[in-house]
Amino acid sequence: SNAQGDESKTLTAHFRGRALRGSQVKLPQSIIGITAVDKHPERVADDGIIKWETLGTFDSINIWEHDVLPNLDQFQECLDWFEISRNVHEI
Repeated sequence: SNAQGDESKTLTAHFRGRALRGSQVKLPQSIIGITAVDKHPERVADDGIIKWETLGTFDSINIWEHDVLPNLDQFQECLDWFEISRNVHEI
């Protein structure tokens, strides 16, 4: 699946005087982004598992690069790992 699709949006910004160029990319339907926070950062449960609270979801991500547009092929390769991971865990 192509992360960029027809939904890619070009962005510009500056950080410490340097130009940043970015793309807003819609995530594939099979991936849902979440924002989460550790419910109790001062302690970890007895079983060592951190309890997370979901604050929200997102369906697009901004990718930034200095002076040039980011390489969305590299981002796609990162997304491929979600499918690989899903397949490994189904075995």
